[in-house]
Amino acid sequence: MDNLEFNKDRSALVIIDMQNEFIHPEGSLSKMGLDTSRTSIAIKPIRKYVGCRNN
Repeated sequence: MDNLEFNKDRSALVIIDMQNEFIHPEGSLSKMGLDTSRTSIAIKPIRKYVGCRNN
């Protein structure tokens, strides 16, 4: 996925409530019985991307 291209002027970044719904042990994915132990690895790359965005 390193070769993804997009037009930043016509793109939007939507970040949902990841920590409570998807990562928290009592979130919706955990309540469905899914293993969420590795989901937190997505936070660092997202923070990096959001931090480098220019408005």
